[in-house]
Amino acid sequence: MRPWAGVGAFALASSGVLAPLPPNITATTATAYASREPVVVTGRAGTGVVTAGILPRQPHTTTGSATRASKPIHRRLVVFGDSVANRPECGCQSFAGRYAQLVRDRATVRVDNLAGDGQTTTSVLHVLAQPHTRQLVAKADTVVFVAGANDYQHAFAEVSNSESDVAAYRIVAQRVQANLVTAIRKVGRINPLARVITFGYWNAFKDGAVAQADYTPQQRAAAAAATVSANDAIRRAAQATASSYVSSRKAFAAAGGLTPLLAADGDHPSQVGNDVLARTLAEAMAR
Repeated sequence: MRPWAGVGAFALASSGVLAPLPPNITATTATAYASREPVVVTGRAGTGVVTAGILPRQPHTTTGSATRASKPIHRRLVVFGDSVANRPECGCQSFAGRYAQLVRDRATVRVDNLAGDGQTTTSVLHVLAQPHTRQLVAKADTVVFVAGANDYQHAFAEVSNSESDVAAYRIVAQRVQANLVTAIRKVGRINPLARVITFGYWNAFKDGAVAQADYTPQQRAAAAAATVSANDAIRRAAQATASSYVSSRKAFAAAGGLTPLLAADGDHPSQVGNDVLARTLAEAMAR
């Protein structure tokens, strides 16, 4: 989640209802918040979670002595966002690519991964405005967004250094929410049939053993507060557009220890982490 060079300016379009970040979020309250965060939300908070299969196996039809599979499933995914979605930090596939592998025995999946290192929600709008991107979205059945963490870079530095308190995150959250609402609605205009899934973050910055070694307690608290703010903004954008929200934080917590799920930099998913995110995407798509 590093700055992305070469992104031109893009006007911020605001839409949706913007809710302020609660003023006093600490590392402790962020942990408590994680226990309440829903795994998947479609249109409203608090939707119950039911375990679902990745994809149903295709039924077989029998003609005489011959057995053949029914017509295969074909899917096309377009992915927008930052390096969590598309950076081979672990030397492995992205979670979208791993999803395609998970279901390869029952579906053919094409993934157009337009995410990139350091992209912000403003960068996503820039990418979405490109003619080629619009063509890909028009052919997709699912569009995935993993964006928002990089919007917090400057505010995180200020909060970490005591130059600002967590109230500095409020304006960032408003921008993240507004940009994602705009992006999702643009996808809807291009392709009304496409399903949109937005991912929250386990942490907007470093986590696990690396964060314990590299960050001060104040930096860890600042990262926790930024994560709460980002996930709230992303989830509100999903609610405002009746799209789906997926909690990476919940998925990683359910997988056990956090450090093995992260690459050596503590900031990106490892092979194991990408596997968890792939299965989480598969379960979300099966609902």
